[in-house]
Amino acid sequence: MSTSPFDLNGSARFQPRSVATFSEPSPQAPTPSGLDRSDAFVAFLFSAKGRVSRQAYWLSGLAFYVINLAVLYLAFRPWIALLTGHFDLILADGVWYNLAQNLTLLVASALLLWCSVVVAIKRWHDRGKSGWWALIIFVPIVGMIWQLVECGFLPGTAGSNPHGPAPR
Repeated sequence: MSTSPFDLNGSARFQPRSVATFSEPSPQAPTPSGLDRSDAFVAFLFSAKGRVSRQAYWLSGLAFYVINLAVLYLAFRPWIALLTGHFDLILADGVWYNLAQNLTLLVASALLLWCSVVVAIKRWHDRGKSGWWALIIFVPIVGMIWQLVECGFLPGTAGSNPHGPAPR
């Protein structure tokens, strides 16, 4: 007879009613499309295939706006400090922002622009239209209003369309 930590002088033993087994949760549960979450997130930001809902369009637009404000603040911080008279902020360790930092901010801005265009293309796809409609944003005033109404307020096509199944 084997002894266990639950033996009490070899007489009574503690017997749990049930033993719960816990499996390690997978670090990335698969999504319905078959991609894991990180792949689905990358596809959401960088692939123009598929459709997005109005909610995803608005939430991603809000996130891009906040991130872009932070990037712009970092890019223009020396000029803001100069204009407001905070000269101590201009000279961080005795030097202005260097080229590497400015290039990093430029790359970040380009990535944000690309991601916002991709999400707009997917929203146009949800409306049942070509992704080329995303270029309407470059028509002054009318294009911005058109995209705001079409992508931001009008519902997508019900069910599947040529661009894929309806977003959840």
